[in-house]
Amino acid sequence: MRTGIGLTLSLLATACFSSIEPAPTYEPLVCVPAAADHVAFAVQESSWHFGPEATKAYGEHFLLIDGSCRYYTASGRGATVGEVRTGTLTATQLDAINAELLAGPWETIDGEHRYDIMGADASTFSIWRDDFGASCYDSCRAGSEALQTMLDTAIGWEERLGETSAPLDGDVRLSLQRFSAPIDGAVEWTGATSLAEAMPFSGYGGTLVVFDPSDTAALRALRATLAAWDSWFVLREGDAYFRVVVVDVMPHVNDDGRLLPPFPIHT
Repeated sequence: MRTGIGLTLSLLATACFSSIEPAPTYEPLVCVPAAADHVAFAVQESSWHFGPEATKAYGEHFLLIDGSCRYYTASGRGATVGEVRTGTLTATQLDAINAELLAGPWETIDGEHRYDIMGADASTFSIWRDDFGASCYDSCRAGSEALQTMLDTAIGWEERLGETSAPLDGDVRLSLQRFSAPIDGAVEWTGATSLAEAMPFSGYGGTLVVFDPSDTAALRALRATLAAWDSWFVLREGDAYFRVVVVDVMPHVNDDGRLLPPFPIHT
């Protein structure tokens, strides 16, 4: 038989526990082939002022998953700068990433934008799920606990999926700068795509998308063997010399070839 005090405490405990609302959750990702053009989730570190030129398009490192469960990723840890890797989530991976991240409290962190320091040389971390997302300039140390946890989990998945991915094939985008004076170490370019026609004047820079499969394979091979940390190397075509940066072309970018979140960030 319960005493009056015991019954009162029991009722209070029941009332307290029943008033605790569970953390809001998001609908888990379901793979739909027709949704391949939709960004279901992405995380990136971008806009580092002193980062390699090849990282300006997509970020120093990133992971993007589209609505068909195909993912694209690049790592800043010892990877070839400018290379994008890709794969498709397995059923096991989909269940795990839904449980750990994609079905998390996205509405809770939506619109959270933190700035730990003010300066021109830090990078910005961005994370988003459909149209919900948050960002942190420099780091997320000042962010909410939910945001810190979700960002750490997302970067962990970026590393895990990078290990099961394969190099992306297809077109490449070149950032070119032409010089008339000889440059030591230049490699002769003999591909079907003319760099000189695309960039006819010395001292000017621009971009060129290369479609020819033989040329894209050759440029990727040169990138893998010649590009240093700063991501560029030098080619010679006739008497013209070109500083070249090679970046794999991937979907889900804007007209300038950049991967950006669906909200403004500090750049």
